[in-house]
Parts: sequence; C-alpha cells; structure tokens
Amino acid sequence: MSTRILFRSDTRHPIKDNIFNLGFKPWEPTKIEKVRSKWEKQIYQPGRKGKVGGVVMQAAGDIDSNYAVCLSQRIAGAALFPYNKKDRDPSWMYAVEVDEKDVFSTHNKQIHDGFKLAQVRGGKYVGQAWWAIYAHEVAVKQVDGNQVICAAPCLRSMADYYQIMDGSLKINGSCRVDKKIKDLVVSILKEEGKGGWRPRAQRKMGYHK
Repeated sequence: MSTRILFRSDTRHPIKDNIFNLGFKPWEPTKIEKVRSKWEKQIYQPGRKGKVGGVVMQAAGDIDSNYAVCLSQRIAGAALFPYNKKDRDPSWMYAVEVDEKDVFSTHNKQIHDGFKLAQVRGGKYVGQAWWAIYAHEVAVKQVDGNQVICAAPCLRSMADYYQIMDGSLKINGSCRVDKKIKDLVVSILKEEGKGGWRPRAQRKMGYHK
C-alpha cells in the first residue's frame, strides 16, 4: 500500500476536541458522493475564466470543503489555514498519513486548468491563472483518527510567518502508522520548530518554485 504524509493546520485541540480519535471530516459528510468520479466533480469548483484576445481561458479552481478535507503537501502551505481568521490566531499543525489512492491532487488539477492562460503573453496572466497553487493543496474524503500521527502548536503572524512550538508536540497513541514513519514525522516537526519564525507559503512561491 502506497501512502502519503500530509499536513493540516486546524484550530481544534488534538485531545480536548478529540481529533486524535475522530480525525477530520468535511462539513457535510452525509452528502458526499460515493462514486470517485462524481466526488471529484462535487469537490472541485471551476476556476475563474478570462478572455485573452477574444479567447476564453480557464484559471485554477478550488476545493469545496463541504465535501472534502483539505490538506497540504508542505508545512508552509498548511500554515496558511484556516485562512478566514482575521487575527491569525494560533492553530495546531497536524501530520497525517493517508492512502495514496484516496488523494485528489488539487495542486495538479489547478496547474492543469491554468496552464494555457499562464503561457500567454510571456506569463502576463500567471497570477490570474495559478492564483491558488502556492498552497500545494490536496483533498481526501476524510481522515480517520488513527491516521493522525501528531500535532504541534503553530503560531501565525499577520506578517505571513509561522512558528512550530515543538516543545508542546503531542503524539497520537492510537495512531496506526508504522513506528519508523511516525518517528520520522515527529522528528521533522521538531526540527521545524528549531528554526523559529518561518515564512508561510506565498503566491510567488507557487508561480516560481
């Protein structure tokens, strides 16, 4: 079985809010399409369209979190969320392991959808085409509690920086992940915490790196 380690920033406490047992679910779990192809159409919202030289071109779309759990392939990308918090209050940085077959690559779909628009006029419209890819986002139907490896407090600043507080990291005792993988992920988060404040993902990172 092929798996992936992914990250999610969430304001809910791993123990007090029972995330280590319940995991993560979409806002409307009972309305999720069961057939994979239908689910993909349900969760991915079409991107904005613009006209260039009279030709309509597609831009990157986004995920409807009513029907999917959003994760990131990068800690810096996960640290962007929850995005609608005006005060950018502290969150928890979760690391999870999910089956590769369950992952919908939002990031790849966004690149595909915005590719044509990003190429025209020397990249003049790259920002419009690929506005969302800097988050390196993926989506799954749900994350079970035993797929959650650990969580560490994450401070977020208005200046677009984040800091992992590795000293308060909590490990999920009921996690089913192989011990070698679990230890590696924990060491990554602890190492991340030693770096102090780090820049969160930014749009220019998505376009150029």
